[in-house]
Amino acid sequence: MKYLTFAVAVTLATWCGNVWAERRVQDHIAGERLDPRIGRADPARYESIRDAADWKNPYLHPHAGGVWLTARRWKSEPQNVTIADFRKIMIQLPVAAWPYGAVVVLDSGGGPQGLGDGPAIAANRKALRAVLESLKITVEDWP
Repeated sequence: MKYLTFAVAVTLATWCGNVWAERRVQDHIAGERLDPRIGRADPARYESIRDAADWKNPYLHPHAGGVWLTARRWKSEPQNVTIADFRKIMIQLPVAAWPYGAVVVLDSGGGPQGLGDGPAIAANRKALRAVLESLKITVEDWP
């Protein structure tokens, strides 16, 4: 009887795990979350990086009109993405664009800007953070 109970428990756990994994894949296909193969952020793989040129995951530079997205394993040049399209683009990034797991750099949005762009940049940073949080993506703030 003990062995039968154990076998039923193992079967049930395996089935539930498969259902959960299938649900994650279906959510990704439906455009609700990142590909489950990306995995969680792995700080051991990136904590020593101090230069943007060495960063391999998505790098975000907000500006008044949206965000410059650099994902070298997706496109060779930074892409100008609107806030409205940001979530969809992040979900569509290939698994290869995430070698450190689900983590991005969000820089301060500095550099040449228009005189009145500060509030728009701040609003875009806030919107980006909300999307990243909803996708369970870790944010590393860089100056």
